[in-house]
Amino acid sequence: RRSGYQGLSPALRSLRLIRITRAFRMSRLFRSVPELMILVHGMFQGVRSVCTTLVLLILVTYTFAVAMVQLLQNKEIGAGK
Repeated sequence: RRSGYQGLSPALRSLRLIRITRAFRMSRLFRSVPELMILVHGMFQGVRSVCTTLVLLILVTYTFAVAMVQLLQNKEIGAGK
């Protein structure tokens, strides 16, 4: 059985090698500067909080939109005039 990387051209193999090298360099940087890891961890925590807030905002907006359509469907204001 052949590996998936044997058919790659030499240019793609070298590009893959460069990407792996960059990943190792980043891990070495994170180990040498622990404050950077704290910063990245804090950013991910912040993104998680922002996404949760966004989902809640979308749910509240959708709920009120459905409620207003149901409440105003037979009113003059809901007729689109």
